[in-house]
Amino acid sequence: MLRLARLLAISTVALGLTAFQDAGGKFTVDFPEGWTPQTGLAAGLSGVQSPDGATNCNAQSNEIPALAALTQDQINAELSKPMDLAGWANIVGIDASKMEVSETESRDLGGMYMQIATLTLQPNAMGAPIAVKARMAVIALTGRLVNAGCYTTPEKYDELKDLFEKTVSSVRPL
Repeated sequence: MLRLARLLAISTVALGLTAFQDAGGKFTVDFPEGWTPQTGLAAGLSGVQSPDGATNCNAQSNEIPALAALTQDQINAELSKPMDLAGWANIVGIDASKMEVSETESRDLGGMYMQIATLTLQPNAMGAPIAVKARMAVIALTGRLVNAGCYTTPEKYDELKDLFEKTVSSVRPL
């Protein structure tokens, strides 16, 4: 296990990412190197902002009482296939008519599944007065969700796509 941790640390350095563990000890994520930590975020939300301030990535772990009644096997049975638009709208808390979902997949992480997708949000769908394109990942566990997302304008998304993918794919519950 120690060898795996060392290999992951080496891989993170090669990708230009910086390992981060939240203060509550709920998750780790590899945020883009050189980005500025965001302040004033909601409790439990950790994030960074690009040097130009136009793009950000964040991660969090939220307690979800409805998941506390399920076993991990029950959750895995539901999440072994990619989530659809309605599932993502529910997770993000946005009206499904205000978003598009693409590039969805379910990744087996060995004992849990990561849902991952690209979301295109209409202006004001998430509080931003502009359209937003995001890459998001969600891991459901008994009692909680761990998620990460990176957000920018649709025009900038393609140039940041690989960085977003590496960032959100790195999120792991502790």
